[in-house]
Formats: sequence, C-alpha cells, structure tokens
Amino acid sequence: MRLLVLTLGPPIIVAVSYCLTMLDGDKPEKPELRAAESTITARPALTAATSAQLNSSCQEKAASVKQRIGSNCQIIVRPPYILAGDFDIDQLERYHRLLVVPIANALSTDYFDTAPVEPITILFFSGDQPFREHARQLDQRSAMHEYGYYHRADRRIVINAATGNGTLAHELTHALARVDFPHIPPWFDEGLAALHEQCEFADDGLRLNGMSNWRLNVLRDAIQHSRLDSIQSLVSMSSIPPERADIDYAHARYFCLYLQSRRLLSPFYRKFRLAADTDPTGIDTLRELLQAESLATTDKEFRRWVLGLGTRGSTPPKRLQ
Repeated sequence: MRLLVLTLGPPIIVAVSYCLTMLDGDKPEKPELRAAESTITARPALTAATSAQLNSSCQEKAASVKQRIGSNCQIIVRPPYILAGDFDIDQLERYHRLLVVPIANALSTDYFDTAPVEPITILFFSGDQPFREHARQLDQRSAMHEYGYYHRADRRIVINAATGNGTLAHELTHALARVDFPHIPPWFDEGLAALHEQCEFADDGLRLNGMSNWRLNVLRDAIQHSRLDSIQSLVSMSSIPPERADIDYAHARYFCLYLQSRRLLSPFYRKFRLAADTDPTGIDTLRELLQAESLATTDKEFRRWVLGLGTRGSTPPKRLQ
C-alpha cells in the first residue's frame, strides 16, 4: 500500500511525493469494517466574484502577515491559503503542493463541503526556538506544551515543522471544520482533529484513514482505572476541562476512529452537521446512525474494541490544540 503517514519526522520529508511511506511506528491492524460508504457530495466551485474577492483578501492578509513575522521569513499566496515561515520559497511551495492540498482535498472528500471564502494563514517554523519566538510575538503565547496551534479569530495556523506532518493535519482539520461546521461541538472538533495526528492516505489518495497512536495508552489507562466517562457524557460536554484534556482528547479521538473503522464517521459528520440546530451535541444523530435507543451498548462495545487494539509504545507529543 502506498502510504503517507502524517506523524513525527523532519520537514525535508515533504519533498517526497505524498504517496511514499513516512511511517513512525508499527502500523496497527485494521479493525473490521461494516456499514456502507457514505455518499460523496461534490463541493461547488466559487463564483468568479467570490474567487476574485478571496484573491484580494489573501493579498491584503499576506501584506499584513509579512509585516508581523519579520524580514527573515518568506511568504507565498495560494488562495485560500497564505503560507509563510523561515523557509525558502521552494520549501513553502512543497509544503503547499505535497501536504496542504492533499490533506485538504482528502478532508473535503469525507467531511467538508464548504470551501473557505476567507484567507487561512499557515506559518511554518523550522524548529522549537523560532516557533516559540513567533508564538510569543504574534499571540503572547508561551507555546511551552505545544507543537502547533490554530488561532480561530485570525484563522491562522502556527506550526513547529520539525515535529512532522501530523501537527499540520490536526490544525488544518480545525481550520476547515470551522468553515464547514461553525458550531461543531468541542468533543467532535478535538476528536476529528486528533484523529489526523497519525493517519495514512487510502490507496486511491482520496481519503485519510486514522491509525492508532500514543493516545491509546492514555485511554486504556483511564478504562482500567475507571476514570473514563461514558460516551454520552463525553458527547454532552459543552467544553473539555483542562484537567481532563488528555483523557477526553484520547476518548474523542478513538471514538472517531471507532466510527471510521465501521465506515460511519463520514455519514455521522454530514448527518450531524445538518441536524445540529435540533441536535447540538450529536447524541440523537448517533443513536439514529447506530440504531440504538441509548449509547450504553455502544459504550461497552467501544471499550472492548479499545482494549483489543494493538499497543503502541511511542512517546506522546506535547499537547496539541
């Protein structure tokens, strides 16, 4: 299988075609699949007027970004994206061509039908020091426990590129989900983004399939020590408490992986997005999709599935947001 695993690795790897293997750790066995594949909805093209406005907005935004990040950084404009950082123009082009576009296209295949009509800025920095310096300069953010983050108000992703491609996939999921599903609840926003921390392109290159990662150890420990809330409790959360972030992120990520393994994640996303006004948490949509009166049975099945997954011994990265 031709793979692109979005995981830790040096940024020079992006020069290789995204069909090649970039694997960190053993590939887990695929869970058994069931249920039908979702129907793909074609994304409508932007009108000429909207496209022209987007191009203009991107140029204006790029000029503003250039002033803020300093003369040692380069910048390119590829609407709806603005890519910048302490890399040369050729490297930024490779990031756009080999990472941003394939990841965004794959996410659109399964989830996102609304194209961005406002600029999304992606800042790539070559290591921990420039990443932290710019996080502090741009957002007064210490970035002590992060590999990257998404600044929602400014639609800006800031990345430590030395940590690999999974960080970009995580944060780009946040950015595009906010365009397509503005009221996506925290559990699903974080679960879907975390799913793409470590994933692979399908054989056809059109989809991203989640893989097991370091969060499995966190989740198993929570199950074994009776610290894992029910799925209904997770889905009902209005926010993720900081003191439970590691467990709840792992719970949300692996529940998304559980649904994906049964080919239910894409149908759930689209059904939930349509029903969000009357079902803001997604509980009713889950019950309908799973044909269950309650989520109690699903919760038991999910825990058995988690405990049956192959163990990964990888070291957890710092928390992503």
